[in-house]
Amino acid sequence: MKLLIFCSLVSLAVSANIFGYSVVPSPSHHNAIYNILNKLAEKGHNITYITPFPKNNTLMHEVDTSFTVEVYADLLRSLKMDHFVDLIWACFHIMDTLSESVIKMENVRTIFSQKFDVIIIENITPLTYSIGLVNEAPIITYSSLPGFLNTHDALGNPIHPVLSPNFILQSGRRPTFWHRLISTLHDPVFRLLYKYHNVPKCNKIVQKYFGDNLPSLTEVEKNISLGLFNRNFVFDEIRPSVPAAVDISSAHINPPKKLPKDIKDFMDSSKNGVVYFSFGTTALSYYLTKHKMPMIIESLSSLPYDVLFKHSEPMVVPKNFMVRDWLPQQDVLAHPNVKVFICQGGRQSLEEAVYNGVPILTLPIMGDQIQNAINLEDKELGLKLDIQTVSRETLTKTIVEVATNKKFRQNAIKMSKILRDHPMSGLETAVWWIEYVLRHKGTEHIKSGFIDMPFYQYYLLDVMGFILVAAICLFMISFTIFRFIRKNMCKRDKLKEQ
Repeated sequence: MKLLIFCSLVSLAVSANIFGYSVVPSPSHHNAIYNILNKLAEKGHNITYITPFPKNNTLMHEVDTSFTVEVYADLLRSLKMDHFVDLIWACFHIMDTLSESVIKMENVRTIFSQKFDVIIIENITPLTYSIGLVNEAPIITYSSLPGFLNTHDALGNPIHPVLSPNFILQSGRRPTFWHRLISTLHDPVFRLLYKYHNVPKCNKIVQKYFGDNLPSLTEVEKNISLGLFNRNFVFDEIRPSVPAAVDISSAHINPPKKLPKDIKDFMDSSKNGVVYFSFGTTALSYYLTKHKMPMIIESLSSLPYDVLFKHSEPMVVPKNFMVRDWLPQQDVLAHPNVKVFICQGGRQSLEEAVYNGVPILTLPIMGDQIQNAINLEDKELGLKLDIQTVSRETLTKTIVEVATNKKFRQNAIKMSKILRDHPMSGLETAVWWIEYVLRHKGTEHIKSGFIDMPFYQYYLLDVMGFILVAAICLFMISFTIFRFIRKNMCKRDKLKEQ
């Protein structure tokens, strides 16, 4: 009997049909979910993957959405963000636009209606839940970041605006009163915009492609079985979590591979070490080219170090530079001759640097990068500069400071050990939990009761209201009794005087 049960479980694990959907056309968002799906494919699962970065992987059926790369770059270039409400609007608009450009494809909608045993989606917009309107498979969400508020709400994960502030807010480890005020205001503002603007807008988009008489996307969101979040002890504050919210830090990191010969020779032969400069996406490189690139190149060319420079635009190459439009970043950072990594502060890039014990200088531009840079500086893993105001002299001085001050290297090595020290890697943890959902056909047994709890119960408003009313009633009764006693005592005193 035990053998039959074991064989049935093995059969389920080997033959499951799994759907994966990556929305954001940025390698940093794509790499982890690709690694997870690839590992599942290696274990025998049948994978269908909608991706902007197809790799012609023979182990899975890839659906190419690479056209969204240029769409994303154009959207990023048009961003204008003065405060957190602007950022919320921008995130909604960009991700909804990207996702709609995918679901309008007829072959994608056909795939949505196929039979799957589990669905894994990058949770970045309600539109990704549209598959749940035509497919009953358990849904697992993945985030390359610590996760948006709506996902934590859907899982019943407790949120505290100070202990676990949203990752896009610039608070640091010791938030001031104003930071705490902004964080407290952010959560209800986000929830209101999400519920009454973003979701209704996405519901209308879904109706265009899937027909009317469909439930709201929030109904699909409530049925999420599991949330996979890129969180760890190094970059994130400690917070309470329900079992269905699983941290899978560093799932995007691969074992180091041999560097291309020209890059290896350049790094090996550097006498004073190498400064590695990369600003990731095309949109961010465009921003630098237009605004700050000449100053940055002038600063880097004056350093006593060699510079490995990732850049796709034409430029005059200084003698201490090697310039490439693409570099194997994880393998570069694993090289012992890297002195400093200069980047915009993207989450995955910072993890890769710390994982390899490399000090970091950040020049954040947008989104979570600013908060990432603050956390990095708080933990003395490097320094940050304001790209809007930084001068050549300040940049040069700061690079040398990060490269020569031993505390940054020592702290990076210390945090590298912490980042690596887990019973299972982030990739192994993700695969185990996905197969857990497959084995049990969902996770109803580990869901929190907070999911369907009205907000007044969640925040104990009814309890506090009852206590307040009871206290007022007790005060009024006590006051009435006191007045009654006092009045009678006064009468008695007057009678005695007479």
